[in-house]
Amino acid sequence: MSGALEPASCVRCGATVEAGDARCAVCALVLDAPAADAAAHVVVVRCTVCGAAMRYDERAGAARCAFCGCAARVEELADPPEQAGWYATRPVSPDDARARFAAWIGARGWLAPGDLRDRARLDEVRAIWWPAWVFDARALVSWTADSDAGARRARWAPHAGQCELAFDQLPVAASRALTEAEARALLPSYRLGEDDLAGEAPGDGDVVEPFELPRSAGRDRVLDAARATAAARVAARHVPGTRTRRVHVELLLRDLRTRRVALPAYVLAYRYRGKLYRAVVSGHDAATITGAAPRSPWKLALLAALALAAAAAVAWWLATR
Repeated sequence: MSGALEPASCVRCGATVEAGDARCAVCALVLDAPAADAAAHVVVVRCTVCGAAMRYDERAGAARCAFCGCAARVEELADPPEQAGWYATRPVSPDDARARFAAWIGARGWLAPGDLRDRARLDEVRAIWWPAWVFDARALVSWTADSDAGARRARWAPHAGQCELAFDQLPVAASRALTEAEARALLPSYRLGEDDLAGEAPGDGDVVEPFELPRSAGRDRVLDAARATAAARVAARHVPGTRTRRVHVELLLRDLRTRRVALPAYVLAYRYRGKLYRAVVSGHDAATITGAAPRSPWKLALLAALALAAAAAVAWWLATR
């Protein structure tokens, strides 16, 4: 993909060093970087309630969280923040996000308060860009697993092997503003082809979350994502038999190439009976939304009472047999 520089090698361990790395992704050696512009000094402002972060110019004065409106605190970063090299396109508009939220809040199920749709008040719709690594790599995968192939009289038989796998456009969340569950729910909605990463840079009013984790610190996340993908592929394609269990893989990654991508989303802050909640809509697919919603305490109490009554009935039936 255009826009990437040729990788170099770490002078200490020889691992691949990509353009924009502040540290080596293997041995964490601090790399030479251009001197920062003192006039554009950037620190991180952290919300004290929801943990969201954004870049902040100290000359702008006090700040509040762009996601929930609560007071923010300042954090100093040990390494200079990495920059997104690609911005994904944003086909979803703020009106699309509002419409999807209205449908979502009205479909929260039986445990939601009966007046949730009428009393939920949308405070703000905020366009954000959250960071992710998108990596390509090849890997030698060593695996072990149990399956029903060759089990004979037993239910399971052990198997092991090695295979070569290629990872293409595998995204890994690098956000602290979104929870792990939110990022996991949103990631499948993003298309990451050449045309999909040719979006325009955010406007002045958009919130851009920086890459607070350098690629060296995010190596565990990359490896975890690669292992999970490899385990699923091995179970589907390489383990013999029709049923599998206990699939374990170890990877030797090669030719790792990483793109730093900013992914669009909309954070919708809403209130119900004075309490603040939030939902997040993908900026790539309005059908993808995740978030928290209140539950009726009376319905929860009724459900608990029914469960206790059912347990008591079963206990009585067992005692009278």
